[in-house]
Amino acid sequence: MFDFPPLQDHRGDRRHRFMESSDINAAFDLLYRGMRRQVQRGLHVRGQLFALEADTQIPGQLTGSVRLLPGDLDSGSAEDWADATRRPRLFEQLLDSAQPAALYAYAVEQRSPHDVPVVWVELAEADGCHVASFPLCTGRGWAERDLLEGPHQRLLPVTQD
Repeated sequence: MFDFPPLQDHRGDRRHRFMESSDINAAFDLLYRGMRRQVQRGLHVRGQLFALEADTQIPGQLTGSVRLLPGDLDSGSAEDWADATRRPRLFEQLLDSAQPAALYAYAVEQRSPHDVPVVWVELAEADGCHVASFPLCTGRGWAERDLLEGPHQRLLPVTQD
């Protein structure tokens, strides 16, 4: 009935498809919900590294997530990840590896420039890095602390080649 040409893979030599905003939103939502439960239970976020696998066909769908320990996949030590100047190079190494994950995230509790305690999350993908700052606050009921949702943004501006 319809005479469509065969689908073309326009990724060139890319391992993963281009990430869309829905993929980034889904990743930050998953990370926020998991860390909020952790904070409400009284635990701290001290340099956690995550690998997230996006669906190859459906934007906004994550098919897997795993917490990596520093040193897994030759990803560097905990001290390397804590150093913000080394982190972009470490993300590049992970993205260049033959792992199925298309997104990697690093989360740590720290103080914002306004001296507010936050959970800082960096999410790296092949086309850029995104960040979010989730404020910590006093919890209600059984939770001593809680995590508030915050917006995310690109860390570096997009450059067109």
